[in-house]
Amino acid sequence: MKFIKGVLIATVVVFTANLAFAFDPIPKESGFSGYIGPGIGAVKYKGNMIAGISKINTDFGEATTKTLTGEAESNTQGIGMLNFEIGYNFANSRTRVFLGSTLQDFIQFDLAQQFGVRQEIGNLGVVSAGFLFSGMPMTVWKDPYATNVVREDTNRDSTGARFVWGKILNTGFQLQLDFRTIDIDEEQSGASLPLTAAQRQQLDRNGDYFKGELQYRFKVASKHRLAPAFLYTINDRDGDAMSSDGYAFKLTYLYLGETVSFAGNALFGKADFDAVNPITQFNNQTQEDDHYGLTGTLFYKNPFDWEWFGSDKISFYGTVAYFTADSNIDFYTTELTMGVLGIMYRF
Repeated sequence: MKFIKGVLIATVVVFTANLAFAFDPIPKESGFSGYIGPGIGAVKYKGNMIAGISKINTDFGEATTKTLTGEAESNTQGIGMLNFEIGYNFANSRTRVFLGSTLQDFIQFDLAQQFGVRQEIGNLGVVSAGFLFSGMPMTVWKDPYATNVVREDTNRDSTGARFVWGKILNTGFQLQLDFRTIDIDEEQSGASLPLTAAQRQQLDRNGDYFKGELQYRFKVASKHRLAPAFLYTINDRDGDAMSSDGYAFKLTYLYLGETVSFAGNALFGKADFDAVNPITQFNNQTQEDDHYGLTGTLFYKNPFDWEWFGSDKISFYGTVAYFTADSNIDFYTTELTMGVLGIMYRF
């Protein structure tokens, strides 16, 4: 489950304001620009670590679990979202200052927002640096291992930085680095179990997180693009049983039509944890997760031929996503299915 919060779902969805497959360009005219993309949908979630979203009182996880030796029960919940980016462009210096959020961050259950600067540097490419913060913190269970009781939730915040270097030396390479600190307000993992203080420390979920992604983007045909990518993550949590190294391979496909466009992703990877889990019911196992994801997003530009409010800048979209993390410790096995419909306006 730690990997879903860190990288996997965050990387299996493509969602951009104008479906540009390259690194988001900086507009050639000075002034404000951006997009807003509200949507509604549903999430079917099975997992023992995430509770919901704090500010809108949305619950994904089941509050009560009966056993530590089996998988969680699934729960279906309606969701609403608001993805956006608004920024100001300095055309002469090829600079953009922006504030925004992405669907990638929403699906990884982080709801991160970013305040940053994007700069074009001639033949070197385009670089972006930003501060990441939790606009709407996720909630997790104070003690996810408490059985046959209603588990209490607590906020999980994250802050950090993101660096992106796109169109590296005028090539299709792009590098993205994320650094975050994870803070759980009331971390009580294992408090309900007969563990020593040292064993409970092994379950501490606070700590740091790093993700690096190297991607190469190329044109297959006039309207078709492909982008293979390799991702590496480090979860350096205060508890060794919660710390892991992970990797993943991702393939992105994009079709860019005049009216209809499509973005799809396939991903598989693995995460290996650092220490034996101290909970007796887990049989002295060290957690290992295999994860797989598939997503698709379809955009339809102004299907009703509206002629008001800049209708040529309106698109409808639909997204479906599936993710599973199959753990050797059944308690940590996670599965998520999501569908979203929405409308996007670019300005």
